[in-house]
Amino acid sequence: ETLRFAKEAGSTFNGVLCGRATWKNGVKPFVEAGETAACDWLKTEGRENIESLNEVIAATASSWHAKVQVNEG
Repeated sequence: ETLRFAKEAGSTFNGVLCGRATWKNGVKPFVEAGETAACDWLKTEGRENIESLNEVIAATASSWHAKVQVNEG
C-alpha cells in the first residue's frame, strides 16, 4: 500500500529493498521445525510475498533508464 500511495503522490522510484517485512515470518518455521519447514514456508508464503511485491513494483516503479544516461563505448 505504501508503494501505491507513493506513486499516487507523484514519487518516482526504481524498486525496493527486500527486508524484514518480506521474510521475517519465515524465521519461526525454521526455529520451531527446522530446514524442511523453512523451505516449505519459502515455497508458499515467501513466494507469495515476492510475487505480490513484484506486481506492485511493476505497477508503480519507474525505469532507472529515465533518470540515468548510460554512455556505451
